[in-house]
Amino acid sequence: MLLKSKKGKFIKILCYHGVYKKPVNELENYNGKHLPYKVFLKQMVFLKKNCKIFSFSDLLNNNKKDLFSKNSYIISFDDGFKNNFKYVFKILKRLGLKATIFICPGNISKKKIFWVDHIQNLIAFTKVKKIFLNINKKKKFFLIKNHNQKINIIDRIKTLCKKVSNDKKNKIIKLLETQTGVYHKDKINKELQECLSWSELKKMQGSGIFDIGYHSYEHEILSKLTSKQLKKNISKSISIIKNKIKKRVDIASYPEGRYEHFNKNVINILKSFNIKLAAMSVSGINNHRPNLFYLKRYMVGFNGIKFPY
Repeated sequence: MLLKSKKGKFIKILCYHGVYKKPVNELENYNGKHLPYKVFLKQMVFLKKNCKIFSFSDLLNNNKKDLFSKNSYIISFDDGFKNNFKYVFKILKRLGLKATIFICPGNISKKKIFWVDHIQNLIAFTKVKKIFLNINKKKKFFLIKNHNQKINIIDRIKTLCKKVSNDKKNKIIKLLETQTGVYHKDKINKELQECLSWSELKKMQGSGIFDIGYHSYEHEILSKLTSKQLKKNISKSISIIKNKIKKRVDIASYPEGRYEHFNKNVINILKSFNIKLAAMSVSGINNHRPNLFYLKRYMVGFNGIKFPY
């Protein structure tokens, strides 16, 4: 239950995905998931000069008098992109700022790009002009003759995949692979889509700058898994992280992170694995003494979401 806050007592949590320096094709970052290096640096310098930066651990031990204020922030990253190590780690280290990264250990271990990026690549780089999907036992055709149509179809297919079970999502992606003729490893943009390695993540965590959290095994939407699948997903993920970087995970963020992407059953199962908080991808401030499984975060840059100065 969210308790009533004291006036002016709140904390803002920032959610990033990645940062890039090299020029990128618009289709590869059409939704602004990755920020330009200079934009991200400017935001971090602002935080350093004007704000108080806390961690999720501070939220779990929220007896600090100055934890909630108009200038309190937490910095977080989702997924686990290599550019977090290449660019972000150096910036945070130089400025003395701390952050949390919520990772998908399956993607890291397999060196596998995320399924949303895979869909994006399949459509962006295909040379076919028309594809179909089976929707409600009917074939629905999509024209992909130009740039705008490709963006529209990428969004529509991602939205569809987020509404169905994980098994059905995988079948849709397999059908796309067959029709588009694009193999993702041939088209991967390393600047935007390559995952961290375990050695890089170990350095990030060992520096004291980054804490590590759970973000599913391979970016599955938690509410679309059966209870059995979810328990296996969490158990496997926690075990791998502990084995690879000697870190016991007790914090999480929900993949996709909207209200429909998790539920009370998901929360109860997370708690059964000693997960103590979980963050959403819904914009807004977190008031004094919030519900720790409904923590709001600003997805900075994503679909035009502004940095909350």
